[in-house]
Amino acid sequence: MRTPTHPDGTILLFAPHPDDETLGCGGYLAKRLDEGRTVFVVVLTMGEKLFSKVLNIFEHPSPGEVCAIRRDETIRATGILGLAKENIIFLDYEDGSLADQVDTVVERIVPILQEKNPVEVLCTSEHEGHSDHRAACQIVRRACERVGTGILFRNYITSLRAGLSPENLPGTVEVVDIRKYLPLKRQALAQFRAHLDILSPRQPQPIATNFDNYLDPEERFLVTRDYAFPATGAREKWRGAPRV
Repeated sequence: MRTPTHPDGTILLFAPHPDDETLGCGGYLAKRLDEGRTVFVVVLTMGEKLFSKVLNIFEHPSPGEVCAIRRDETIRATGILGLAKENIIFLDYEDGSLADQVDTVVERIVPILQEKNPVEVLCTSEHEGHSDHRAACQIVRRACERVGTGILFRNYITSLRAGLSPENLPGTVEVVDIRKYLPLKRQALAQFRAHLDILSPRQPQPIATNFDNYLDPEERFLVTRDYAFPATGAREKWRGAPRV
């Protein structure tokens, strides 16, 4: 397991839902921001079905209210990690819909990649349990292929499908030591009150009791494919660098 030495340049982080960016790589995000890197977070869906899908609750809070709550939580959480509010882009697609509109979302993302010109892109992987997470990987990968120059692509991990672990995934797994940033990540995760609090009179208990399983001192990233090209335009496969 290895961790790359990153070049200077913009990082673009795609989150299928408001919170995935903090759950999967909040420590990495804080680390890169602390190093002075420019980071943009793109949240693909509104996450508005958290209560309706998980708890069958459609009012108090309504999906619209859940969307507003989760948007505010993400702004606060990433702000704790060091991200400026203006560096978050909310695309507001319907929760659970990404697999049904891959081409549409690709067309929306390509101009963002062209405008921000990132040297590094992060997203969830095709090995995740949630369909939006798998579709997000497909969407972002296709968009990177369209732009196709100078982009290093890697996947962060939130919740893999049953039976999978970082150790048995194909490809190279990078390990990033985030213990210096764990207090910040813990504080950021505490902002997700829609998961941790009882918000509805029909709710018997919180959706989650804690986020301790996301507070490992190391975050792992799967390298399955990259889009890194040298100045000559010939394809150059990334091989990795020493663990940090």
